[in-house]
Amino acid sequence: MNKFEAVLLISPEISNAQLKKELANFDTILNTNNGNIINKEDWGLRDLSYKIKSFKKAFYNFFQLEVDGNKIEI
Repeated sequence: MNKFEAVLLISPEISNAQLKKELANFDTILNTNNGNIINKEDWGLRDLSYKIKSFKKAFYNFFQLEVDGNKIEI
């Protein structure tokens, strides 16, 4: 198992319930691939360095992961 770090940027326009659903979906995908979340941090709504699809802000969620490197897809 390899260790990775990931930051998910999620649209600022979604509801709190939808945000929790998206994070649960990430957790499910990771568990399906025999991965493990070592640590997670909610960094909240933050400014982006540059616009992404006209958004100036996004919800940031930081993860430290342990998963087989062959299971990672971009």
